[in-house]
Amino acid sequence: MKFLYFIFISYLKFNLWNGIEIYLKEERGYPLVSFMVIILSGSAYENPEELGLTHFLEHMLFDGTKNYKREKLNEEFSNSGIYVNAFTREDYTAFFFTGPSKEIKKGIYLLSEMLFESNFPDEEFEKEKNVVIEEMNMERKREENIHEEEAMKYLFAGLPYSNPVIGYEETIKNLKKENLINFWKKHYIPQNMKIIAVGDFETEDILEMIRIYFGKYPPGERIY
Repeated sequence: MKFLYFIFISYLKFNLWNGIEIYLKEERGYPLVSFMVIILSGSAYENPEELGLTHFLEHMLFDGTKNYKREKLNEEFSNSGIYVNAFTREDYTAFFFTGPSKEIKKGIYLLSEMLFESNFPDEEFEKEKNVVIEEMNMERKREENIHEEEAMKYLFAGLPYSNPVIGYEETIKNLKKENLINFWKKHYIPQNMKIIAVGDFETEDILEMIRIYFGKYPPGERIY
């Protein structure tokens, strides 16, 4: 006899004035917090001549802000014991960190810097092209990735989902910084964001931190 188990997770939902949706779940088991910002923009929203732009933008947001150069940004996360990363999918991009609960404020601040205050240094722009192309070549040496790419082309023929999230070498080489920044300004807006946090925190405290660092930006014009 088979049994089905359903786990209902209780969480609290809030909305900032600028449109950001917030989902919070207090968990007291360990002095850790996981915090994620989801941007409702993925590779399916790219122009055909700029395939891979969304994933490339994800990389560039780690390369420095108006207040922190790349090395200093990495140092701030590392010295606070915070692990930070990101990933891109067809329909969304996610940035997240996990770290000690006592460092939540630092993590939220630094992540807001990356998402809203990046400065896209010229030298990093060209370096990042090589990094992404190298990543692309490594991925396409794996048999499972080759099969997945072919399956997506077949299943979603004629649709944006048929293209690989990482793009193609030619489109990455031809990316222009101006187009990247325009895409960022258009898509990385509060109305296009959701925040999820789970861990050892007081709801009111973390809400106030989010209001301080994410609530100061205008909603922007949602395009979807």
